Formats: sequence, structure tokens, C-alpha cells
Amino acid sequence: MFTVLAWPLHAGPTSSHAASTSSDAVRVPTGAGPVPSHAAPTSSHVVRVPSHAAPVPRDAAPVPSGRGGAVGLRWFGALLVGYTLEGTGYIIAGTFLVAAIDQTAPGWVGSSAWILVGLGALPSSALWAWLSRTWSRPTLLLVALVVQAVGIALPVLVSGVAAALVSAVLFGATFLGIASLTLAVGAHLRIPRAVAILTTGYSVGQILGPLVVTPLLHHGYNQALLVGAALVALAAVATAALRHRFPHHLGPLPRRVDTARGS
Repeated sequence: MFTVLAWPLHAGPTSSHAASTSSDAVRVPTGAGPVPSHAAPTSSHVVRVPSHAAPVPRDAAPVPSGRGGAVGLRWFGALLVGYTLEGTGYIIAGTFLVAAIDQTAPGWVGSSAWILVGLGALPSSALWAWLSRTWSRPTLLLVALVVQAVGIALPVLVSGVAAALVSAVLFGATFLGIASLTLAVGAHLRIPRAVAILTTGYSVGQILGPLVVTPLLHHGYNQALLVGAALVALAAVATAALRHRFPHHLGPLPRRVDTARGS
């Protein structure tokens, strides 16, 4: 057994120079081998141990400078407009889609439509999150909005049971994915309180949706659905602006993203 002691390297009274040194002295046993003739007559050597932290490797990832929010403002405005429009179109479809299907299809189709919406929604968030590891989130968001707009308009443009059921599946497979992708893009842009701002815009859209289409309900639900589809299509147009020189460098880079093109 032996004892390891640490004391200032310089002997003698404490001085300002000794207090400012960045190294400690460690006493270690020297049982192996003779003590050199020029060494002090002691049973241990003094070993200098640096006390400062190890240097940072040159290839270490840079620490974010905190300017991501300022950089992301350009894209966040388009994202907020698109998500607000999506909230307006989504609530119109969610309120009147099944009623519109009931007008043009047998009664069992309308009740089955909600089941298909739920079945389509179950894996949607995980599916879109998995796809975002490979493709750009702005691109996926654009695709999801276009698919949803088609799904909302489908039972109006194409009559029949098949069109109604496909419409329900497309609607269910996209609305949760659109929400998760939008909030992920907002967080990626490093905008302070991005989730709260986007959720507020979405909520305002949901309030406005029924007010916008109420005057059209005297003629059935088809016009209301077309308005909802048009609003979601406008949301897709606003979201398309995100793909232009999107700042992918602010977060993890998907595998199939060309940073030179920004999409």
C-alpha cells in the first residue's frame, strides 16, 4: 500500500506565481529500479500532472452560434401561413367529409369512412417521421398537403363508394403527419416558441373554417369540401417556398438531401 499526495510544485512559501500555476505534483512510489545518483534522496519522484482540460479536437462539431432563429425567420413565415391554411381546410373536411359521403353513397359507407380515417391515422406519424430520415421535411410536407387536398376533393369530383373510401384513407394518412412534420420543421428552424406560434395559427384556422363555408351549406356539402381542398392546396403552395434554399445545416441532414439545391 502507498499514499498519493498532491502539493504545489514549487517548494517554499506561497507566492503569487505559485498560486497561479496550472499543474500539480503527484508523489508516486519508485519501487522498480534504483534511484538515479543525480536525483534527490527520496523514496518517490515528483511527477508533473497538467490540471487544465484536454484541448478540443480540431474536427469537433462547432457549437451553434444561436443565430439559427434569425436565419430561419425567412422560412418560418411561409410555414406559419401554410399551417394556418391547413388548419382551416382540415377542419372543413373533418366536419363535412362524412356528411358529403353520406349524400352520394350508401349509409354504411359514411360510418365506415371514419373507421378508415382512424386506420389511416394510426401509423401515419411514425411513417412520416421515418420518411423524414431520408427525404427533406419540406418536401414531405408538400407531398402530404397535396395528397390531403386530393383526398378532400375526391368524393366531390368522383362519385361512388371506392372514391369515398379512398378519400377517407388519404385524409387519415395525412392530417397527423402534416402536424408532426410542421412542428418538426419549426423546431429545426430554431424559432423561439415555434410550436406555440404554429399551434396558435392552426387553431385560428380551425375557428375560421366553419365560418368561411357556412353560407355555402344551403346547397349541400360539396362546395364546402371544394373550398377546404382549395385552402389545403394553398397551404401546399405556401409550403413549397420552404424548399428553396432551406437551411438543412441547422439540424441533422437527411440521406437524400442535396444541400447545393437546398431540397
